[in-house]
Amino acid sequence: MINRPASEEIVLVSIKHNVARLLQVRGLTERDLGARVGMEREEFHRWLDDPPKRKETVVKKIATELLVPDFYLFAEGEGLLPAASIADFRLSTPARKGN
Repeated sequence: MINRPASEEIVLVSIKHNVARLLQVRGLTERDLGARVGMEREEFHRWLDDPPKRKETVVKKIATELLVPDFYLFAEGEGLLPAASIADFRLSTPARKGN
């Protein structure tokens, strides 16, 4: 087990939880999002698990693909994240995805 400072654990939990929630809202999988940001699913999963190796450019790419400001990925609590799916207006026929 890796000993991490408590603040690092909070960030780790927040980003993993928030990305998982946004994937659900957007109707995407880790594989889909990984491919959109140029990573294999396993590489993307490792990236979520290892905060010291996170690069700002990857965070920005993920936020862009999930249609949220990058700080949403680090938000604590449920208040900032949508409770239901959101129509993807980048599509020629916008449609809700996810739940």
